[in-house]
Amino acid sequence: MSELSEVFAKGKKYTVDGVEYEAKPAMLKDMEEVGELLGKVITTDIALNFIKFKDEDNKTYEARKKTLYELIKKAFRGTMPLEQIKKLDLAEVEEILSFFLRTKRL
Repeated sequence: MSELSEVFAKGKKYTVDGVEYEAKPAMLKDMEEVGELLGKVITTDIALNFIKFKDEDNKTYEARKKTLYELIKKAFRGTMPLEQIKKLDLAEVEEILSFFLRTKRL
């Protein structure tokens, strides 16, 4: 995808199992909900969302993973099924969230 397409918010394409999905930047109407979700997930290192911390209960741990998946679904406007999301690698997830939130620092 060309940089111009990204600049004009046409999205960024990812292929999983031969199917192409397009991530798009967040819309203003989504930001209130996205802001709440960001408070429940670790964005500085995506892998940390899959580690259950010593004093953490299962409910909090599971909620953090679910929230990460919700953010990724929002980036793809709900078009990418969870089974496909789980096939993304960590670098792709970091890139997708950065593009979705339009920031270089998460």
